[in-house]
Amino acid sequence: MSEYIPFLNTDTDVRILNRYYSECETVRLPYEKVDKLINKIPSNVKMWLDPCVDGYHYRITTKWPKEPYEEWTDYYKALWDKLEDLFGKHSNYGILGDPKEWKKNNEMDLEFFIASLLDKCAQYKPHWISVPQLPLVDSKGRNKINKMLSDATGKWKKNARWDGQLVLPVILTNQNQTKTPSVQKEKISTIFDCFELSKAHLLWITDISLGDQQRNTKYLKRYENLIEFHEKIRKRFGAGIRVIAGPYWGINLVLWAKSLCDNLGVSLSGSYTYNISCFVPPSASVSRIVLPPLKRLVTVTANNILEQWLASVLKKLSINDVAYFEFQKILDNLPKLIDRKISVDQVAKFYKSWLSLLESVPKAGRKFALYQDLSSSYVIGSQLPDLPSELVPNASTQIRKAGKVAEQLMLNCL
Repeated sequence: MSEYIPFLNTDTDVRILNRYYSECETVRLPYEKVDKLINKIPSNVKMWLDPCVDGYHYRITTKWPKEPYEEWTDYYKALWDKLEDLFGKHSNYGILGDPKEWKKNNEMDLEFFIASLLDKCAQYKPHWISVPQLPLVDSKGRNKINKMLSDATGKWKKNARWDGQLVLPVILTNQNQTKTPSVQKEKISTIFDCFELSKAHLLWITDISLGDQQRNTKYLKRYENLIEFHEKIRKRFGAGIRVIAGPYWGINLVLWAKSLCDNLGVSLSGSYTYNISCFVPPSASVSRIVLPPLKRLVTVTANNILEQWLASVLKKLSINDVAYFEFQKILDNLPKLIDRKISVDQVAKFYKSWLSLLESVPKAGRKFALYQDLSSSYVIGSQLPDLPSELVPNASTQIRKAGKVAEQLMLNCL
């Protein structure tokens, strides 16, 4: 039984699913895309449907233009329209968009909205449904509304006699929410209350601000804090709780190998992070490829910067080295890899093979296997020149070191 859960958002994701992940047990679909994608997934795959209530985060935090809608930029129009189109058909949908309404104890109005939304989700016959929740913030300001949402969900499940399982989302929005023991304790206490109120069966934990490829010197401690957070979740909820982590690029593998999560959330064609529902993607897409010997992604463009770097790498390695062959293969195929469809497939194929390799290792030995795998990548990277900044945009000087991604993951394996 596969232990990864693909997150589907686009037709490209479906294509990757059918090509590389068709044997998975469960896939996650967002409510905003379910009509478009549901008939394209394999019939034997179970569906986890998310009602996309986390998208209200944009309604609450966005500084909306004061001028009339007609004068808004395309971004603001697209974001507003997504939220209106998705939730506007449900009565009382405006409550969640105005924090002032949360304080008025409008439980009945909120319960009516949640029941309407979840009734609609249940019509798609999913195996799991996410409990409607807002992403966590640094303050305690959303604790009350998330508990109200959880309570409304628990009541809906009982009244609707829905026999599926509920997944409680824990969507972290920055590293401060796992930074200190006191903050962790407060967040976990609220999560536990929401879990009990909603009658949930599973936890899904992700940090939208954790981009594995954009690390800096402080990420080692950040990983330690996230691991500690998962350890405390296990302790608070007991060994029987089923936890889903991610999607990320590598820290989800570490959590899974250390038995701190049971399932890995996996991106199929995106940035290997979770984007809050109703996300408006940038107009210009970026092609990324994976460097298999280093277990990391780089941006590929029409200029010859990556070609020059690869040529310098080959001079550093023995022609008999497996890594030499893999870098040479990328260099030979570079003109094709500029095509985003081909680059997406290259990354997906690698990531699936990496997952399959680790899955083949007995559970007790996975963290050691992952440690050895990442250690090998770190050793190879330590011999190579730094990556040009154009290949890792917005990354710190430290993360440009070829083996740095593998090193910081490796140090948290054991």
